[in-house]
Amino acid sequence: MEKISACVMTKNNEQTIVRCLESLRAFDEVLVLDTGSTDGTLESIAAFPAVRLLRQGGVENFGKSRNYLASRAKNDWILMVDSDEYATPELVAEIGRAELDPAAVYELNIINHFLGKPIRGCGWHPCYRRRLYHRGRARWKESRVHESLEACGSARVQRLWGELHHLAYRGYPTLLAKVDLYSSLWAEEQRGKRTASRLSAVLHGLFMFLKCYIIKRGIFYGYAGFHISFFFALGSFMKRMKLYELNRGCVELAAASPESVSPDSTNENDAMNGNESYRSASLAGPKARISEYPANAAHALEKGALQG
Repeated sequence: MEKISACVMTKNNEQTIVRCLESLRAFDEVLVLDTGSTDGTLESIAAFPAVRLLRQGGVENFGKSRNYLASRAKNDWILMVDSDEYATPELVAEIGRAELDPAAVYELNIINHFLGKPIRGCGWHPCYRRRLYHRGRARWKESRVHESLEACGSARVQRLWGELHHLAYRGYPTLLAKVDLYSSLWAEEQRGKRTASRLSAVLHGLFMFLKCYIIKRGIFYGYAGFHISFFFALGSFMKRMKLYELNRGCVELAAASPESVSPDSTNENDAMNGNESYRSASLAGPKARISEYPANAAHALEKGALQG
């Protein structure tokens, strides 16, 4: 296997960080960037003494944070993973067998879960995202939320078939928060650039439900499929209603300070797709302040014994 640094971004992911880190043990280095966890995330990381821990006080934008994290890795090959994701043994083995080409960027197969169940429909599947790359040939676009990995020059995209499982959606409050957050961000970005109306909001919402529930086979996922399709439709409706109100000067949206976000959702379903997620980062935080400690210092940091 090429020497690869697995880079993980996290905040308040104590429920998933252990499984994430366990799945990455085979890689030459595991580097974690924590952006202000207040739950048991740091204690969980401390159980992995080989992990290097960075701490950042706030997030200016996700792309910049991802680039910073990659720059601190000791290897040029980067596998970017979020703390509510885990790599299957098949994916790790596939990466180990691959003859990695620095001129290529590699897409991974993301499997999203809802209420503990993998969903292979509803607009969540198939889902391929660029996650494995040579840092000399690709960088993350430094945007506030919708960051994407951009290849330099003529780098080509290759696809790996092993799966990276994404455990972000554990219930309805998480989904609703994401819909509200992303509809606000989208409306702010499009303010004055696009038009919207009440009718267009209703029609887009209706079309999105039919697309996810019928065309994208949500109907075969029972209760979960119906609710995922509903939230897709709600996101599409809310984006256009908020844009309509902003363009008319009816409202001013509150600054986003999310508890749970997906940083690089880049398609029409950005309010819901949850792909490429770094969860629970504050977009309204102060400019990043970075400190680095060995992982076994995490508990001491949480108790205030070490100061960043």
